[in-house]
Amino acid sequence: MEESITLLTKIKQTFDCEGQDVRAYSPLTLAYIGDGIYELVIRSIVVERANRSANDLHKKTTRYVKAPAQSAVIEALLPELTFTATADQLAWLAARAFTPPEAEQVSLSHLHQAKVSVREQAEIVVSVLRERGSLSFRELTADAGERLVVVARFLALLELFRERAVSFEQLTPLGELRVRWVAGDADDIEISAEFDAETDTQEGSDD
Repeated sequence: MEESITLLTKIKQTFDCEGQDVRAYSPLTLAYIGDGIYELVIRSIVVERANRSANDLHKKTTRYVKAPAQSAVIEALLPELTFTATADQLAWLAARAFTPPEAEQVSLSHLHQAKVSVREQAEIVVSVLRERGSLSFRELTADAGERLVVVARFLALLELFRERAVSFEQLTPLGELRVRWVAGDADDIEISAEFDAETDTQEGSDD
């Protein structure tokens, strides 16, 4: 064993062969290496059985190295396949294989969320802007708590902008949006119930 290791080391040093991780080889490369090893084993067996001419050794070796012969040799070396599973176990495996997976449950909780009134959110926005004068949209929605409230306040701002009660300022594209109160403190602001009416209509159709 020591001589083999020494010879292998000598070959690596002579031909400048670096060590390689066998996991880096492709299946075809491993098959190529395996064919070489298998042929070497067959040659050793043929030579040990009889001292023949080189031509006869080549013919005998080629006979056993061919793919059909390799398959027959490997099949003879493998242990006989025996089934230990019972009929009930096989039936259970078959039933499990043919059973379709359970359908994913789609949550419907978003369809039953509490309604958020755009008109009520508009009243909050008006009250805050009259007191503070100018705020960013982020500040106006800081206490929203949930996404629907943020959406309702944005729709309320659109209504207020249509009524010319507020103005928008955005210094850079996609930058911070600032909202400024431009209506008088005593002006009555009429907020349309258009969005709330659409929500009621949708809920009625869902029912």
